[in-house]
This record gives sequence, C-alpha cells and structure tokens, in this order.
Amino acid sequence: MPNIHSPSELSVLSLLRVDWQALPGSKAARFINHAKNIKAGKLETLEVLHERIGTKFRSQLTEYLPTKPVFIPVPRSRILKPEAWWPGLWLAESLRDAFGGSVSPALTRMKTIPPSSSRRKVNERTSYDIHVQTLGFQSMIFDSVNIVLVDDVTTTGTTLLAAADVVMKHLPTAKILGVAAVRGEKLSPDDTEMVLPKREPSSGMVTGS
Repeated sequence: MPNIHSPSELSVLSLLRVDWQALPGSKAARFINHAKNIKAGKLETLEVLHERIGTKFRSQLTEYLPTKPVFIPVPRSRILKPEAWWPGLWLAESLRDAFGGSVSPALTRMKTIPPSSSRRKVNERTSYDIHVQTLGFQSMIFDSVNIVLVDDVTTTGTTLLAAADVVMKHLPTAKILGVAAVRGEKLSPDDTEMVLPKREPSSGMVTGS
C-alpha cells in the first residue's frame, strides 16, 4: 500500500513518463504527442489508453488503488463550460469502469489561471498558493474516504498537491492518492527537461516546499 497524502506530500502513480525536449521523430517525441492528444481529446489515443488501463497497466493499478475508490478529476486551468472536454474526468471514468468505485467532480476551478504549457521554466509556473486559491470544492455525499485525484498531465505535481490539500480541508479523514496519465519530472528548478519515457506505470512522491 503506497504512502497516503500529508500536508506536504502526495503519492502519485503515472501511466507514462515523457521527455519534453525529445528530438522530433524519436520514440520519446511520440510520448509528447500522446500527452498533447490526451489534452486535446483525440479519440485514437484515448481508445488505446482506455484499453491499456484494463490490460497492460492493470496489475500495478490494482496494487496501487485502494478499495472503494472515489475518483475526483483535477480541474483544468480554465473555467469549463458544461460541454467542454475535460481529460481528467474522462480518465477518472475509465479508471472507474476498470476498477469499480465512483466518480465525483467535486473540485472546480473558480478562476482561470495560465496553463502550465505556457510557462517554459518550472519556477514560472502557477504557484501552489494560486492553485489553492482558485480551486473550489463542492460538498457531496461520498461512498468512501479513499480519494484518488486524477489528472491528465503532471510535471512538478503542484496542481495535484494543491488539489489534495483542498480536499483534505473539507474531508479531514480522507486518504488521498494521485493518478496521472502522463508525468514528466524536472531535473532542475530552472528547466522543464524531463526524464526519458517509460511504458510501464511509475509511482513517486510529489512534495511541497
């Protein structure tokens, strides 16, 4: 059983890891396209990921996920219209379909913030405090205290960590984990260079400063 969330850290399992600075045409560059396609809602990529959640990634997800999980999608950087594409919600529903539990869109974005993709340097990205201030929580009846935050693409983990703290504020007995479709890991605080891609899920901790 992985470590659960505390005010300064969150366990996150990612299905793919990417190198944002990979050379065009390389295998690593195709993983960047996967990340972009997930964000854009490209059907072909989504179908492949949905299938692999139930097959290739099933073993590690089964070991990682808690019993009776409540999947809460992490909001996008902008306020969404009802019909807008929300990759985190799609991924949460795919995980529910494969492993049971429920989906609850309890987190909302109350104010639009700059997307991470518009910030080349890690230290220029939206801060933890701004994320906390712009995330809202809708009170709902939950089937379980086992909360799984679901995001499409995570880099520094700041959004996931802020989302976890917002949930914890409203559900102090919750046990919180994170899942991301794609994760890139920074090598230095001044760059967004990522580790080489891996096809297998990988887990790790994201920490607050």
